[in-house]
Amino acid sequence: MAQDLSPWLARFRRGDVSSAALAGLYFLCFHMALTGSRFASRRYKTDVRPDVAQWRAALSRCEPKDLDVLLGTSFDRYQFLGVIPSVTQALMGWLRQGWPVVLCESVPSARDVLAMQARGQRPVSVVFDWDKLLCPVLTKANAFEFMVHDLEHVHKFFHDPRLHCSQRNLFATLERAVDAELFAPYCRDAEFVKTFDYLISDMNTHVVHSLQYLRANLVGCLLRGEGKLPSEALSSAALAELEEVMVSVGRCGALGGDALDALACLARGKIGDGEARRIEVAFVN
Repeated sequence: MAQDLSPWLARFRRGDVSSAALAGLYFLCFHMALTGSRFASRRYKTDVRPDVAQWRAALSRCEPKDLDVLLGTSFDRYQFLGVIPSVTQALMGWLRQGWPVVLCESVPSARDVLAMQARGQRPVSVVFDWDKLLCPVLTKANAFEFMVHDLEHVHKFFHDPRLHCSQRNLFATLERAVDAELFAPYCRDAEFVKTFDYLISDMNTHVVHSLQYLRANLVGCLLRGEGKLPSEALSSAALAELEEVMVSVGRCGALGGDALDALACLARGKIGDGEARRIEVAFVN
């Protein structure tokens, strides 16, 4: 793999190869190295059956100006063993549609990912230390699995324009809330920090689901603060605090009165379809 990728990495350093193309090459070379002859299957019978030696030769002969086309065609017309379609769709979106993906050579912090997503970007981390390719990266078994995980999130973040807009606005809102130290009182709780970091860096879904997840984590933190079990109820004072925090999150996003009222309902655990719709619309606009 290092033999195949090193020349392309040098070209990338010189500015001759895009980050999207380098990521595509990394994916292909790593996947072929891991899976061998079973690495891919054709989607259409009119295409040539994939062959590792032929693909490696084609990549080595390819000129930088033709690389995006070669990679895009490969991802469009072939399926890759053990890889869900959204991964190659993310690579194609990066290559062909210019999705603003940031190639990172180290794993960014949760706060850094939040900042990227608030700007409408999403990171993909790759490891170019050839001796560490098969070493665990956070919770993933190796660098390839971590990259694939990042690409899955790229697809979730960009594939639907409306969903992307709402996610971007939510992350910008959460970033302002963090900067305003809205969550500072709860960050003394290690469990809350863990779940909050997950929310801001590893959760790309509908905004209402994300806010319900935030509420659940605040509830857990407040219960622990009161010395209660997860099955017990919060005190009236803690419930009032929870509602104020959720509404304050909305204020950080400059949400209107109807959306703030809906967030108050969410905080009380009494959100219906109408309230969910008002929250969704507020984060899209």
